[in-house]
Amino acid sequence: MKTLFSDDPINGLQEEILLEIADDREIAQSRLEKITLENLYNSIEDPSLPHSYAGCSAQLAIGFAELHGLRYAQEDRIAFGTLPEFEKLTHQQRLLILEQTIQHLNHVANDNGMETVGSTLCAAILCENHIYTANVGDSTAYLAVLDQKGQMSQFKRLNETLHHPTEPAELLRLQKAGKEQFIRYDRLMNLALSRAVGDTALETYGLIHTPDLSHHEVHLPPNGKAWVIIACDGLTETPGDSDTLDIATLIQENQEKNAQEIAKILTHHAFASGSTDNISALVTSIDPSLKMAKYVAVFDGHGGAECAELLRTLFHPFLKNTLQQEIKA
Repeated sequence: MKTLFSDDPINGLQEEILLEIADDREIAQSRLEKITLENLYNSIEDPSLPHSYAGCSAQLAIGFAELHGLRYAQEDRIAFGTLPEFEKLTHQQRLLILEQTIQHLNHVANDNGMETVGSTLCAAILCENHIYTANVGDSTAYLAVLDQKGQMSQFKRLNETLHHPTEPAELLRLQKAGKEQFIRYDRLMNLALSRAVGDTALETYGLIHTPDLSHHEVHLPPNGKAWVIIACDGLTETPGDSDTLDIATLIQENQEKNAQEIAKILTHHAFASGSTDNISALVTSIDPSLKMAKYVAVFDGHGGAECAELLRTLFHPFLKNTLQQEIKA
């Protein structure tokens, strides 16, 4: 096994990166600036000003793009980095640290009084040819696999359930809990989610904070390629589009481009297709020969950016600390 990473965990938000920063809602008109994502986020004083950018972590092979859509404020946030020693854990332990990290984040959100402010959370950890995902809300993770001829041999959504009140699994859960008063309106007090981080005031109506977890093993065809894509619903919920068909087609058509360019193409396609939401996407290739794990995560805030901002700040340290505690146990 080879590794391109150092033994210390890398917090991608603190890595100095050459970013394309937009001067408008899209990244077509942009300036190049060498800056960390953390400093970029911290420099945003007026949430109504365009907050769109694209970049790539060369050492982690992770590309990303965020477009400030037609919403008043850009409430999305992202995070990415590495997890040394993750490979030492069992499959059960790997899922457990994701679950416990989200539990810790929920406690902090609750302690910070986020009663009417919340966020989705969708994260994937890649280790060799294994992918572990956790999602709360309707942000999504996808797997795209191309064969040696460049044809799509597999494309699927990794988190099978989106947490909308009308989704069959969520509808059944709410019915069993006797929380049906909002189902006819498809919303919880104007929130179209039945699970989220934060939003504690909606717990009485049936909202919960429990993530769905999954594990997938990737079998790359000889000389094939594979990517994991993490995105908020602004990418997938565009008028008249099929998210599965569009993303798969765009990946196949642009397979020779790097992860940053693919992320830009996906987000711009969603914007051009009529998405009125903020749009965030992270794209990373799968290399089974890399031993150290890396993670990507997107947080789609609502009611304000406070919760998504909290998640992007604490996700890396909480994930790292939870991993270390599990190793010592």
